Amino acid sequence: MSFCTIPACSLDLRRLPNQSSTPAAIGDIMSEYVSALDPIDKIIKDHEQHSRSNKPTSEVGSSMKSGSAKSWRPSQKSEGTRKGSRPVIVLQDDKVCFMGTFEGRDPETLPDLLRRFLIPVCTTKRDEQHPPHLHTTPTWQVDSDRPAWVLACPTPKGSLLLRKRWKTVHGEQLTHYTVDSENLIALDVAADEAREKFDAEDPAIQEKEIVEFKHWKSKDERRESSGNATSPEDDVVHPSGAAVSSRQT
Repeated sequence: MSFCTIPACSLDLRRLPNQSSTPAAIGDIMSEYVSALDPIDKIIKDHEQHSRSNKPTSEVGSSMKSGSAKSWRPSQKSEGTRKGSRPVIVLQDDKVCFMGTFEGRDPETLPDLLRRFLIPVCTTKRDEQHPPHLHTTPTWQVDSDRPAWVLACPTPKGSLLLRKRWKTVHGEQLTHYTVDSENLIALDVAADEAREKFDAEDPAIQEKEIVEFKHWKSKDERRESSGNATSPEDDVVHPSGAAVSSRQT
């Protein structure tokens, strides 16, 4: 499935970003302080709650009393104590999708569960050639060739106010962004397909990917606490293409 079905040269003419509406219009890209990993944490939480609900009552009670490692909750950090300002795409039904760079890491080094939901974004430095990929209007401006991603995992906006538009400040003029209806529909389809594929996986594969994701996340958190690395939760898609830690905001 391809997000891109019209020539790249005409994409910027589809619709000018909505710069004045309050609240934000569907497709507008806003700036919010959120964790890049919250949607994956939510998928894990939903999956593990569903798994417990399908167990015999005696097994569920035993698991909860013993404090099984499978009865997991998102860490305080992923709940919001260390978040970076990042682009958020406004969707229908009061939902949003987050964008991120994950520090420009090679996607092959990211956990499989996260990679399931990552869709590359076409930027001024990276003209993605392989579907699926997402186009913004205007084309996402950066000054490095690190990849940009949208996490194809619609999330309820919750308490997000969606009042501040994501903007590029290093270009020729102040730039706001939007995603046109065609790309929004394709993003929604990709999100449904990714979630359905994960939900239909063999339970052993699901468990393996969840464990891998938790290990990857906790390892980076330990490195962050020792001052040796930036946590993936602090990763921010900065207009300059550089990751910005929320500790600086």
